[in-house]
Amino acid sequence: MKTFLDEIAQKLLLNHNTDLRHICVVMPNRRAGLFLKKALTRIAGKSLWSPQIFSIEDFLINISGLNKTDQVALTFELFEIHRELEQENARDFEQFSKWGQVMLSDFNEIDMHMIGAKDMYSYLNEVKAIEKWNPDGRPLTSTEKEYLAFFNSIYKYYDRLQQRLRETKSGYQGMIYRHTAENIRAISQKLNWTKIYFAGFNALTKAEETVIDYLRENQHAEMVRDADAYYLDDKNQEAGEFLRQQLENEGTKKFGPISTFFKNSEKNIKVFGIPGKEGQAAKAGELLYKSHQNKSYRLEETAVILADEGLLIPVLNALPKDIQTFNITMGYPVRLTQPFTFIMLLLRTFDNVTRFGNLETEEHKGFYYRDILRILSHSLVTGYFDTRDFVTRLNKSKQVFYQPDDIIERAAKGQFQKFLTSIFSAPKPSPSQILDIITEVIQTFRHLMQSRIRENARDHEAKLQLEYLFHAAITFKRLRDLNTRYKSIITTRTLKDLFRQISSQTRLPFTGEPLKGLQIMGMLETRNLDFKRIILLSANEGNLPASAMGNSLIPYDIQVEMKMPTHNQKNAVFAYHFYRLLQRAEKIDIIYNTEPDKLGGGEQSRYVQQIMNELPAYNHKIYIKEHVETTPPPTKPADQSIEIPKTDEIFKSLMQYAAKGLSPTSLNQYRRCPLQFYLKNVAGINELEEVEENLEARTIGTIVHQVLEDMYKPFLKKHVSADAIRMMKQNTGNFIQAAFEKHYSKGQVKFGKNRLIYEVISNFIHAFLQFELDESANGNDALTIHGLEKPVISDNLSAHFPGLEDYEIRLRGFIDRMDQVGDTVRIIDYKTGKTEKADLLINSFEDFEDGEKKDKAFQVLLYAWLFVNTQPAKAQKLTTGIISLPKLTNKLMNFGVRISRSETDYNIDDDKLEEFEHYMLELMADIFNRDLPFSQVEDDKVCSYCNFREICNR
Repeated sequence: MKTFLDEIAQKLLLNHNTDLRHICVVMPNRRAGLFLKKALTRIAGKSLWSPQIFSIEDFLINISGLNKTDQVALTFELFEIHRELEQENARDFEQFSKWGQVMLSDFNEIDMHMIGAKDMYSYLNEVKAIEKWNPDGRPLTSTEKEYLAFFNSIYKYYDRLQQRLRETKSGYQGMIYRHTAENIRAISQKLNWTKIYFAGFNALTKAEETVIDYLRENQHAEMVRDADAYYLDDKNQEAGEFLRQQLENEGTKKFGPISTFFKNSEKNIKVFGIPGKEGQAAKAGELLYKSHQNKSYRLEETAVILADEGLLIPVLNALPKDIQTFNITMGYPVRLTQPFTFIMLLLRTFDNVTRFGNLETEEHKGFYYRDILRILSHSLVTGYFDTRDFVTRLNKSKQVFYQPDDIIERAAKGQFQKFLTSIFSAPKPSPSQILDIITEVIQTFRHLMQSRIRENARDHEAKLQLEYLFHAAITFKRLRDLNTRYKSIITTRTLKDLFRQISSQTRLPFTGEPLKGLQIMGMLETRNLDFKRIILLSANEGNLPASAMGNSLIPYDIQVEMKMPTHNQKNAVFAYHFYRLLQRAEKIDIIYNTEPDKLGGGEQSRYVQQIMNELPAYNHKIYIKEHVETTPPPTKPADQSIEIPKTDEIFKSLMQYAAKGLSPTSLNQYRRCPLQFYLKNVAGINELEEVEENLEARTIGTIVHQVLEDMYKPFLKKHVSADAIRMMKQNTGNFIQAAFEKHYSKGQVKFGKNRLIYEVISNFIHAFLQFELDESANGNDALTIHGLEKPVISDNLSAHFPGLEDYEIRLRGFIDRMDQVGDTVRIIDYKTGKTEKADLLINSFEDFEDGEKKDKAFQVLLYAWLFVNTQPAKAQKLTTGIISLPKLTNKLMNFGVRISRSETDYNIDDDKLEEFEHYMLELMADIFNRDLPFSQVEDDKVCSYCNFREICNR
């Protein structure tokens, strides 16, 4: 296959022999220049003087005499102009930079296409004035006046920026292009090349066109185009839009030869619809493996093209192991590296210090605990420091915000404490201090990585991270220089946004031999290059062509009127790249994603649909076939119940737990799911402890129980009068405050969700006390408190279980309240969650064995059983139940056995306790049956709120 670059090389050697030192070749991008040199060497077959080869951007900058200024520095320059123009009305840098960058993008387009900026912005200003015109004579609002004033001032920004940049002999890309085009006559006199070739160009900006046309007419310059009759002759083909205009302007002879590859060559094209990124990458790996095994195409003749560059890592992971030589042209985005994500965490941490610190509460001064945890859990940190103990202690604490000393003192002395000190030493660091902090952190990691490399020269991960840190250090040096020069970074958020902006524009180059092996590249890198074998991935609409998301202050109709490029022209450029990539290829595999994304997606590119419909009819030697591979519907995994046999070791752990006492909660766990009981109580697997930023249900319950205990404690073994309850109501706030200080001392409750919960708790207590007063008014004034939060534990029950006499088995619990009203003793459990009266009613004790487990009824009955079996004297009457604090309209909800539809027995007598004991002992016999494993519950509805459902895969 003769490539386009081969054709250029032959043309150069034919016209100039092997002395090409005074020849200049200008191409759309830099990469094609490397391949052109290779083609020249191969075709010449001997050493020769190389021509000077430039990308079009490098060429115009080189001959202009100006230096290119990067986007970030331009934003700072424009901000200085903003402050000059607006004076005291100037916005801060953070607000300005967002629309300032849009302004710069518009300036660049205006200059690239040599549009009169003053006329254009005058036109824009008039259009905006008409938009705000009020025919009814209503005066403009202040907002409307500011809006119009802004558009009226844009040209001033443009003009002053041009002046500033000219003074330093610098400029942005469009400005340099325009300067070169406007001064090409004088500039051309200084050019030393005898011939300039502009090769492989399609669409040209007005500035590029002006320069090239002048040099063609006056400096023996020549255009070498790469065009095919397929898309050039067909006016409906957008790929040939710009070439047709050039052909019409110049005529066939001056335009040059037109190829007919699509008409005459054989092509084997397969289109694959594959779900997901990983699926596409795996398919590409499979196709490469087959091609490499068959040796049908050399690696140097093969290219993997990524229309979505996010596929780079999946594709690299999917490459066949026997493909050892490959070249990546697109670079790796800095924003995907570990140092970038870590530095962004640091910047967000410092930003939150400022944000929370502006709140008028002392509880919010300092570092937010989630930020600290994110930093200490980042892979860059855990790779060099053992942070587990520190993180565990942080999670156990209920503290939400930390002062520097709180953090540093919690760490063991040594390198880790020194590392924490470098980050958290300043309570509220300024942007300049943050720059110093992060620079020091980068140095710390560089030293650690260098130490690892000295110990192990083959530690490739450390070498890679060291390279990433090097680029991070360069970025921060750039930020420090900009801040020193402009002094505009006055907030942490501005610093964070700038770092993100610079990093988003930075790519880390992959090292390697660019001319050897498989080529992995983005769509734009393919310009002027030809490959026999093409694998194109992510050929979806939105990627091919890229979606038009241009951000501009200039409306579409004005862009059209002023002959600025719109998304239509940009799509035509993309279409040319697509068809030119295919025109010399022989074997082409096109892969698109069948999975829809959040915005719809899953649609193959219109370019793919075009070739499928048109190419086989255009040339019968072009073979196209489509294969769509769908993801099989998920199948429910076979039910494999998890069972844990009671081995000697497990049984020993079970009996150790039984000796401490089986609680109503643990027995209910067994009743719901034996496996849950095992995991929680025997295996000792607990939930991951986290800082309780918002009050959780268990803490709310603990606080409410504490308040009620503290209120009634002075009345233990005493009568509680109505006056005493009124006094409690008056002091409710003090009791609640004391409970919060005990159980949630570091948490904030002054606003937000916790403030609402605080008020709910207060309402619970007030409503409960009012309920107690109402009961007193109704004649139930003989209330005596016998116990509060009373621990009760049974005697050893081993005698009930044959073969376990040598073990200790107990039941234990905490009774929230034992009181007496008249001659009835009440065993009461407080609930801050939802409880219904029906939860405590049964038809018979067989209900406990049926599908409805009646957990709450079981719990209060067990408390009653423990009370009776641990008290020296029996009560005349006994009842047990729940007071549901959110639902005090039901008052005390008693356990009861339904006798009929209209009658329920609420009294706890010996017969009921005997029946309950019989059921309870049968339940415990199952627990201690060595032949009965701990098995997974069959009804997966039970798993909905289980903390172990991920372990069980439910």
